[in-house]
Amino acid sequence: MAKQFLTYAEYYEDWILDRALAGVEKGFYVDVGANCPWWFSMTKHFYDCGWHGINLEPLEHEYNVLCKYRPRDINLNVGAGSQNGELEFFMAGGGSTFNADVVKNADKTKKKVVPVKRLADILPENIKDKNQAIHFLKIDVEEFERSVLEGMDFSCFRPWIMILESNYPTYHEQWEDILLRNGYEHVHIFGSNRFYADARNKDCDIVRKNFKDMDTFWKQYKFYRIRRADKHIISTVLGCTFKYYLNTVLSVICPIKRFKDKTLKYKQRVKDARLLKQSV
Repeated sequence: MAKQFLTYAEYYEDWILDRALAGVEKGFYVDVGANCPWWFSMTKHFYDCGWHGINLEPLEHEYNVLCKYRPRDINLNVGAGSQNGELEFFMAGGGSTFNADVVKNADKTKKKVVPVKRLADILPENIKDKNQAIHFLKIDVEEFERSVLEGMDFSCFRPWIMILESNYPTYHEQWEDILLRNGYEHVHIFGSNRFYADARNKDCDIVRKNFKDMDTFWKQYKFYRIRRADKHIISTVLGCTFKYYLNTVLSVICPIKRFKDKTLKYKQRVKDARLLKQSV
């Protein structure tokens, strides 16, 4: 029987990470720009497998949803940047960002001033065990990546794997030098995401090897059917929406029907009473 992998990530990144980190049980992750706890999430699969971590999400609604559905995680309603303080956050759904140059019609886009902190401060404040390994750190901040990386202290915390979004072929050149300078090696690219592994950590030797063998994994796992979780979620949401509207319609129709039934019964009783009176 073919194995199944329920992927929640946009480009199967959770499957790629699962292969690269094969053997790691109940690990730890950091998600910068977490957004939804399941939709296009790289961490949902791992959370379901017993992992936990830190989620950073400046959008208040998405943060509240994370708090509800990720009780084991540390959820923070802040952004990450090169300095501590506050910045204008342009709220454009999945394309929300601190970078005004990215947003079309920035002047008309809804924005909000939100707190921003360096990862160099966020991580030690929330990771009490200094020996805790960060098995992967994902950054999805819509062309604000360099600022996030500039706020990291690689001498204190060194994630095994770094995943950053590069929306076009040469965009990574704007921030990749920070990773290379701090001992990270580019090991994989898939979709719009680039994967980097810590070349200074001996524990990551097997991780780098797994990335090199990733093409082989794809070939070996032809039977490993990847079922898109978003389709499952869409069908669930549409099902719930249909039931909601059906119940709403019925709540209107049923009283009307009951009123008509009562009216007909009343008219029938009046008619019967008249017939009875005429017969007498």
